[in-house]
Amino acid sequence: MNFSIPEKMPTRNEFLLAFLDAIFPDLEDLQWARTGYGYTSACEMAARETGLLGNDLEDKRLDEDSPLFRLLYEMGRASTSLFHKKPYLLEGGAYEYYGETLFSFCDQTSGSLKGWLRESGSRSRINKSFDAALFFAYLLLSREAASSNRRAFFEQCLKIVGITEIDPIVGRQLFYFDVEELGEEDEINGRPFRRLANRGIRFFGLVTLTIFELMGTYSAEKDGETIRKVHDLFASAFEEEVKASKALEKAQEALFHSIRFFDPRSIQTAKTLYPQDFFVPPIFEQNGEKVDMPLSAIKGASKSQRVKILAKTGMGKTAFLQMASISILADRYGSEKTRASLKAFTNYFDLPRDLYVISIPARMFSFCYRDERYQEWTGDFPSLFFNSMWKLSEGYSFFSSQPSPRLMAGSESHSQEKEQMTKAILEALEDLARAGQLLLVLDSFDEISSGSMRTAYLQALSAFYDRYCSYPEAHEVGAHVIISSREMSPRTMTSLDHALDMVPSISDYRICPLNEDQRRDLVLKWKRFTNIPEEESHALLREIQRNHYYRDYSLNPYMLSVVSFYFGHDLGSITRRFITTLVDRMLKNNRTADPVLYDVLMNILSILQDLALESVTAGKPHFSRSQLDRHLTRWMDKDRLSREEVRLAMDRLHEIFVTEVGLIVPAEGADEDYQFINAQIRFELAAKAIQKILETEEGDFYRHPVLASIVDPKDYVGLMVPLICTINLENVRLAEGLVFDLATRDFSDRTQEEVLVRAMVDLLLNRYGSNITTAAMPGEGDAQYVRRAQRLLLMRLLTSPSFQEMEEDREALAQSPAFRVNAGWFNRDEELH
Repeated sequence: MNFSIPEKMPTRNEFLLAFLDAIFPDLEDLQWARTGYGYTSACEMAARETGLLGNDLEDKRLDEDSPLFRLLYEMGRASTSLFHKKPYLLEGGAYEYYGETLFSFCDQTSGSLKGWLRESGSRSRINKSFDAALFFAYLLLSREAASSNRRAFFEQCLKIVGITEIDPIVGRQLFYFDVEELGEEDEINGRPFRRLANRGIRFFGLVTLTIFELMGTYSAEKDGETIRKVHDLFASAFEEEVKASKALEKAQEALFHSIRFFDPRSIQTAKTLYPQDFFVPPIFEQNGEKVDMPLSAIKGASKSQRVKILAKTGMGKTAFLQMASISILADRYGSEKTRASLKAFTNYFDLPRDLYVISIPARMFSFCYRDERYQEWTGDFPSLFFNSMWKLSEGYSFFSSQPSPRLMAGSESHSQEKEQMTKAILEALEDLARAGQLLLVLDSFDEISSGSMRTAYLQALSAFYDRYCSYPEAHEVGAHVIISSREMSPRTMTSLDHALDMVPSISDYRICPLNEDQRRDLVLKWKRFTNIPEEESHALLREIQRNHYYRDYSLNPYMLSVVSFYFGHDLGSITRRFITTLVDRMLKNNRTADPVLYDVLMNILSILQDLALESVTAGKPHFSRSQLDRHLTRWMDKDRLSREEVRLAMDRLHEIFVTEVGLIVPAEGADEDYQFINAQIRFELAAKAIQKILETEEGDFYRHPVLASIVDPKDYVGLMVPLICTINLENVRLAEGLVFDLATRDFSDRTQEEVLVRAMVDLLLNRYGSNITTAAMPGEGDAQYVRRAQRLLLMRLLTSPSFQEMEEDREALAQSPAFRVNAGWFNRDEELH
C-alpha cells in the first residue's frame, strides 16, 4: 500500500464526465446523447430503475432501511470527520426529505446536473459536493449495467487521492461491492437500523466525497492534512488486511527460499545447486495412455482441480512439485538471473502467476505432529504451513533432502512474538480459493507412515477440501490440490480419494520410467556440474544400454543421478559409495540426538544389512514394521525407558530411516510394510551381512545354510554377484568357493538356468564389479584359485544351451581376459564363435 499527497485534482468536467461514463456505459443503447440533457434523462431513468424515485415525484422520503440511506449515513460521518461539517442530514428527521435534493439532479428544467456539466458559467458549487458524491456513487453501485466499470473507476478515484499499490487482500475487500451487506446496529432519533457493512462501498463514498469537496479549490499545501486523514482512515480500516498481506507474503517468500536450492541426498558437495539445472520434465500416463502435464488444467479452470501423482521411489515426484512451485514464485521473489534460468520450465508448467502456494511435505506434517509444541498446527493445513514458515523455516529444513540438524534435534522452540493466524488471513485464503488462486501442494503422502498420524492427516485434508475446494456448481472454482505418493494399499488410496472427492480414473497420473532422451538429457546436465567430458557422458549412456545392471539401476532420475555423479566406478563400487554417503550424512545430522537414538543410529549399517539378508532369505522384498523394530531394539537400552518413551523413540527412528537415510521406503501397495529403495541396494546390503558370517566360518563355508535356503534363483544370484565382487581377492579361497557354489547350483527349468547363466556371464564380463574371475594378473598364491573360478564358470557356460543362444554375450566373452587366459586349457576357442 502506498500513500502520497496528490499534486492536483481533476477538473470538475473531467471527473464528472468520467463518473457518468462509468455509470452509463450503455448511454448510446439508451439513445441519449452525451449532453447535459442526455445525462439528466439518464439519471432520472436510473433513479427510477434503482428505486430511488417512485412514480409519484412528490414522494421523496428516504427510508432508513434503504441502501441509499446507509450510504448517506456513512458519508455523513465521513464528512463530519474530514471536513468538520455538521451532519444536519441526520438530525431531526431531515434525511427523510433528502430525496428532494437528489431529485434536482433528475430535473430536466432546473436541475443541478446541467450546471455541473456546463463548460462555462457559474462555478459555484451546490451544497453540493455531498449531494453529487452520494447520488452518483449510489447509481454506480446500483446499476447492473455499470458492474463491469466499478472497480476500474474506483481505482482511478483512489489514485486521485494518492492511494496506490493496493495489497491484494485489501483489494479483495475493497473492490467487492454489495449494497445489501449489513453490519452492526445503530440508532437514528431513537430508531434502530443496520449500518452498511461493505467496506468497499463505504470507502468508495468517502473517496468520491473527498474529490467532489476539494476539486476546484484543491492545493496540496492547504488540503494535504485532509488527504492524510483520508489515508489514515483507509489504513485504519484495513489494518488487519495489511498485516495479513504482509504475513502471507512473508510465508510465500520463506517457501521460495526453502525450495530454490537443490540439495541432493546422494552426494556431498560445497557448490550451490539449483533444481532447474538438474530437472528433466517427466512423462505422465493416465489409464495406460500418455497424457499432458497434470497441472495444465489449472490455468483457466472453472472448478477445483485435484490431482494425484503416483510413482515409485526416485521417479521425480518431489522434483516435479518443487519445480512447479518455483516457476510460480520466481517472478515475485527470484532474481533476474533465476528467472532467466527458469524460463523454459515456467513455459513448460504454464501455470498462473497469481497462484498462492501452500506447500506441505510429509516431513513437515510428521515433525510437527510428533512434537507437542506444534501438534495443534497439524489439524489445519493452512495453520501448519504458515506457522512452519513464519516460525520454523529460518532454522528448520523441511524441503531439503538434507534434514537440518536443528529439525532433527528438535531442541528449539518457536517465538510466540511472530505472526499468528488471524481471521483476515483465513478470509483472504477463502477469497483466493473462490477465485481459483490457491494451490495446495502435498508431497510424499506415503511417508505419513503411522496409523494415527495418517488418520490425522486425512482428517486435515478432508477439512481443507470442505472449506476451500467445495463450492456450489456455477459459482467460485475453489482451491486446487496436487498430492504425490507411492501406491499404498487399496484401502488407504481409497481413503485419500474420498478425502479430496477424487475419481482415480480422472485424478491419477503416473510418472513413466525414463526414456532414452530423458536419460541423455539428465546425464548431460550432470556432465556440466561434474565437468565430465561429453564423450565420457556418452560412454555412460552406452554403458546403460549395454549393461543391464546400469539399465535397471537407472530407470528413475534419482538413481541415474547417483550413477552420473560417481561415474568412472563400477556399479558395485557406486552402490557402496552411495550407501556410505547416506549413512554418514544421517549420522552427521543426528550427532546431537538423544543418546538412546544415537546408540541405535551408530549401528544403522549393521541393522540394514541384517534386515536385507533376512528379507532375501525369506524371499520377500517387503518387511514389516515389527521386523524393523526387532532389529532396532537390539541396540536400544529399553530398561532406561518407559513404554511411551520406547514408542516415541521407535516412531522417530522410523522417520529417520525412511526420510533421512532413504535406503528403505514404504512398500508399494502396503501401509505398514517397508522395502529397500531398489533391489540392487538390498542385495548389496545382504551381501555385506553374509560376508561377515562367511568370513568367520570354517570348513565348507560356501555350503552355509543361508545360501542354501534361498529358493528364488533371482534372489540367489542377486546376492551372490555382489558377494563375490565384495570379497574378490581379499579372501580368494572364499571367493573361489562361492563361484563353485554358483556354477554347480541345480536348476529345475530353462528359466532358472537362464537366470544362473546370466549371473555367470555378468561376473566374467565385469558387469557389476571386479571379482575373482576378472583378476588378469593375480599373485602367485592366488593364481590357482583365480584360474579354477574362471574355468568353473566357463565350463558351466560352454555346456549350457541357454548360453549358446546369447550371441552378443558369447562374442564379448571370447574377448574377455578369463577366456583368453584359459583358452589353451580348454582348446575350445571355436565354441565361442
